[in-house]
Amino acid sequence: IEDSVRSAEYVKQKVSLRWMKVLDDLLEREESHVPLAEVKELSADYGIADEEAEQMLNYFDELGVLIHLTATSELRQYVVTKPQWLLDQLSLVISDAEVDGHARSAYDAE
Repeated sequence: IEDSVRSAEYVKQKVSLRWMKVLDDLLEREESHVPLAEVKELSADYGIADEEAEQMLNYFDELGVLIHLTATSELRQYVVTKPQWLLDQLSLVISDAEVDGHARSAYDAE
């Protein structure tokens, strides 16, 4: 596993100190998710333009450090700074007793 990780391209990529400062500031926040506009404002404080901020978010998303979903315009407007929070929220939907009970009865009928 160690050899595999060492050979991965993202491990070899150099990351701007400005990107790391933005990431540190985001991860220090109490909120589990932050509006994209605030992330771009914070990035601008470190001299990062919007286009570069998008690259930064994509990179950190690929690493799994934060999550920036882009499937819809609504999802795109937020950056999840605590990925475990998102997983917890999704698990609530998946394990909802009413939904789960309905799904089980549908399978039992077969």
